[in-house]
Amino acid sequence: MPSTDVIIGIIIIVALGIVVRFVAGYVTAKAGGNGKQRRENAKALKEQADWLRSHHQIIWVNSPAHLRSSLEGWPDAASANYAMCRGVPIDRFNFGDGPHEAEMLSNAWGIRNASELRRQLLSLLQHGHRERFDAERQNWANLKGADERRVRGAMYKAAQEGADSAEEFRRYRWVRQNANDCLATNFLAWDLVRVIMLCRAGVAAGYLSEDEALDTAWIASRGLQETYSSWQDMVHHFFEARWYWSSEDGVDGELGRQHNDHAKQVLATASDSPWAMVPWTAQIPTPNYLILDHMPHAYPNPAPQVRATWTEQLEYAISQRADSQ
Repeated sequence: MPSTDVIIGIIIIVALGIVVRFVAGYVTAKAGGNGKQRRENAKALKEQADWLRSHHQIIWVNSPAHLRSSLEGWPDAASANYAMCRGVPIDRFNFGDGPHEAEMLSNAWGIRNASELRRQLLSLLQHGHRERFDAERQNWANLKGADERRVRGAMYKAAQEGADSAEEFRRYRWVRQNANDCLATNFLAWDLVRVIMLCRAGVAAGYLSEDEALDTAWIASRGLQETYSSWQDMVHHFFEARWYWSSEDGVDGELGRQHNDHAKQVLATASDSPWAMVPWTAQIPTPNYLILDHMPHAYPNPAPQVRATWTEQLEYAISQRADSQ
């Protein structure tokens, strides 16, 4: 009869065999699952790459050279990525398709009338996402030791309970890792290019006159020209800010990156790109701040003594109108 030690040894060997088979089965299933997911992800990226070639087309109403002398030339070129994605002409400031633009403004921005659009435009000009993103980025980057561990733990826990918290935790990790050199991203482009886009959509939706919308686009255009060094520099920061804002990872993040890179490539290399037609340093008309003439002016900000920058000029225009009420 086998000894007790032999019986125990046999039991241990059998148990180990069961564990090994279980682990092997789990690993195989897991690998198969990941393999299937990788194939699905690769297929999605391939399908989007094929689609982007027809999606990002540069369309003109007039001769491309006409944009150089057009008053809307600079803002049209600055927001060309939005025109391409809509499949509308680069050089028509009005995006057209009013019902579609009104629906977009309502669904994506909560904007249903001219007053709400003006408030959103002024908010982007004065604050935008850059105010929040600059603050969170600075706070997170400076955390050390126990403070960093405490914040990371609290954010990780919150991320398990809601999509917004999960996105915030993703941005936190990106900042801590300086992913995509995000510590160097200037978020202003994200706010001001969208100002121009909203102006073009607002004309189409019938919320703004073209004069008011174009005048407002010049405010944003001056801010962009003053801050960045070239079309490529501006769009680089715009899309890096867009990536940060979207807070997507995995295949969704890859799809977003692929879309952004293709748009940049088309605008940077196409012979008929608006960037090839409009010099970065082209003169932008002086805005008259018509948007402020239609808004209540509860802004008691004192007029700056030196009005050198686009933001100082905007605040001065606001204070002038406030004084006249």
